[in-house]
Amino acid sequence: MTATRTRTFAVLGMLIVSLTWAAAMVCVAAPAGAVGAVAVVHRDATTPDLTEDESSFRMVFDDHPEIEEVWTYSPSMNRDIPLLVLPASVPNAPTLYLLNGVDGGVETNHWFGKGKAAELLADKGVNVVVPVDGANSYYTDWLSPSALDRPDRGGLTQQWATYLTEELPGPLEESLGANGTRAIVGMSMSATSALQLVEDNPGFYSAAAGLSGCYDTTSDQGRGMVDQVVAYPDTGATGEQMWGPVDGDYAQAHDPLNRVADLRAEVQGSQIPLYFSAANAVPNDEEATALPEMGDPTEMTLSYSAGAALEAGSLHCTQQLEQALTAEGVPATIDYLPRGLHSWATFPVSLEAAWPTLARGLFG
Repeated sequence: MTATRTRTFAVLGMLIVSLTWAAAMVCVAAPAGAVGAVAVVHRDATTPDLTEDESSFRMVFDDHPEIEEVWTYSPSMNRDIPLLVLPASVPNAPTLYLLNGVDGGVETNHWFGKGKAAELLADKGVNVVVPVDGANSYYTDWLSPSALDRPDRGGLTQQWATYLTEELPGPLEESLGANGTRAIVGMSMSATSALQLVEDNPGFYSAAAGLSGCYDTTSDQGRGMVDQVVAYPDTGATGEQMWGPVDGDYAQAHDPLNRVADLRAEVQGSQIPLYFSAANAVPNDEEATALPEMGDPTEMTLSYSAGAALEAGSLHCTQQLEQALTAEGVPATIDYLPRGLHSWATFPVSLEAAWPTLARGLFG
């Protein structure tokens, strides 16, 4: 890979993550590891034995030294998973889970790096939790083994939904002195994940947001994009390993677009605040400044083209979701940003815009 393509990798990764699509209301259980077990949480130790790539998220947070690396262990996946956590400045606070994109948060491509989450949320009275793992995973429970399981280290079939909803919240939130109220935000690839998790776990989340995402996973176009995301750039993983045949019950149950009826108040227990956004694929001020600074015209063209194309796709997907929500009578805040590519210059703008909606659910 050339230097130009290497520098463009993160942008393309975030972008390709965006285009995912829709389906049904069938509930099917995936095979799991240690059923009923909870995560082991170490707030006093960093995660051991990470590869250089896996530990590349580590950085010095000069302005927010209160950000912690938390080492957790998932029984269902037999896997150590690092988190970055910003504890709330007040006791008995709610918890906001922020999911990363296709690369899982390598280098500074995570919410506390380029995502500016600490700057946006440090004074909001909320615990902020960012898993820095899960590349290409859709943060879902996979049906079949894949190379993403880390089999060389004894890893089991990926069970990210189990980890995020059954294993992690109890012990982590207890250690933080949290109050049991939580919300979830996904961007790009994980916007799909966030919506799936809310639909699959009625009453578990009090608010949710999907930023620059897609929500159809079973149409020809949707499964095609899923296959590209899980394989990017050369993992060898497939959508069929994750959710089985596209016309199967498990795949249909993981198509959030066609399950928006599960967001109704009568299913969730109350009408939870929902926020979805996409930009119009025109560079915002930060992007317009950053693109020429790349210097290499080829790199600039690649970054702009990828960012514009994928955010245009996200815009279409968000409009598609808005139509489905309207048809089912599910209220949501839909925000179309006047400028922005599919990049870390746009995602923080979307998170800031989402905060009032999230706060309604977190604080009532």
